[in-house]
Amino acid sequence: MLDRVTVTREGARQLKGYQEGRVVAFETNLTRQGLARGERGTVIGIKDGKIELAMPDGEIRRFDPDRLPRNLKHDAVTIFERKQIDLHEGDRIRWTAKDPERGLLNGDIAHVARIDGDTITVKAGNGQFHDLPRGDPMLERLDLAYAINVHVAQGMTAKDGIIMMSERERMLNTSAAFLVAVTRIAENATLVTDNPARVERQVEARSGEKSSAIETARENGNALPSPTEKKDRELVLERTPERSEPGRGSSGPDLSRDRGYDFGM
Repeated sequence: MLDRVTVTREGARQLKGYQEGRVVAFETNLTRQGLARGERGTVIGIKDGKIELAMPDGEIRRFDPDRLPRNLKHDAVTIFERKQIDLHEGDRIRWTAKDPERGLLNGDIAHVARIDGDTITVKAGNGQFHDLPRGDPMLERLDLAYAINVHVAQGMTAKDGIIMMSERERMLNTSAAFLVAVTRIAENATLVTDNPARVERQVEARSGEKSSAIETARENGNALPSPTEKKDRELVLERTPERSEPGRGSSGPDLSRDRGYDFGM
């Protein structure tokens, strides 16, 4: 099966992500490089700063990742690692891509109902059965689902479960993520961790909510004004009367004296 390699869009323009044996799928047309959306090839090498790909028909093509478009709202390419897994009847699996025509959604859980020769029959989350014969594209886009991350687990419920947390993953140890994990388990939840006290502090200290630039600056010790403080300063500036130069007269009445503004907050 194909296991997606996590790279940023900028990382996709660098050579180090294109290791030999990886599969590159093109998500947009690269007309000037002679590649079209939907095509894919296997990396066989790098030459003169360009990636050499073995296409399914045996043709060898080259493309320059540094020339990938920069103004797309989606990834120009997706990089995959080939991975071998063993499937048995009764195995719990999850989809790593979607097939809208058959109602198979990315992240949904299914079970292997039967293996008959070259055909695998799966029972989808909605109870429907689907036959996946050899060569079916969804056979490449599934993985075992005995262990899943919190993001995938949202919306699922299990009777019993084990939650694994490591102190090294401090940015992932948030109260929001922990709450999702715990509430996915209906009866018996077991927490396995390498440092209970440290993980507890990490969860308490990080909410998991997205921080504003101001909050991030405050955490880093940079005292940026809050929106309220900034507004107060703007009001003070707006309400401070202009001083007129001798002989030119005032630009308007002294509103601060007439209205009695009080800037004490």
